Amino acid sequence: MKKARQTSLEAFQKMQTEEEFRQQVIEVLKLFGWHYYFTWHSLHSPRGFPDIVAIKEFEDGTARLLAIECKVGNKQPTPEQVEWLRLFNLVPGCRAYCVRPSDWDELIKVLKGEQA
Repeated sequence: MKKARQTSLEAFQKMQTEEEFRQQVIEVLKLFGWHYYFTWHSLHSPRGFPDIVAIKEFEDGTARLLAIECKVGNKQPTPEQVEWLRLFNLVPGCRAYCVRPSDWDELIKVLKGEQA
């Protein structure tokens, strides 16, 4: 029996590295006016810290802080990454996410401020 053919989106998602996906997330953060930070090289940084931390003030005067861990393929967050995301989610006004290319539509809604 032949394997089912992958859709072009699935094939593209498998070809991406985490670094490439992180760069796509950064580009959309810029597009929607978010300020962001990412660690260029994590060699001497605490283990598990999220890939991106971003903040935006919205027109209604509210602000949102995001912590984003980018994953591709079947990679799972490490226990340290899970703990950092959990701690960020405890902070009022902050949301922490582990995002994958398949989460793109939901991520866009979050960045537009349509979803908490």
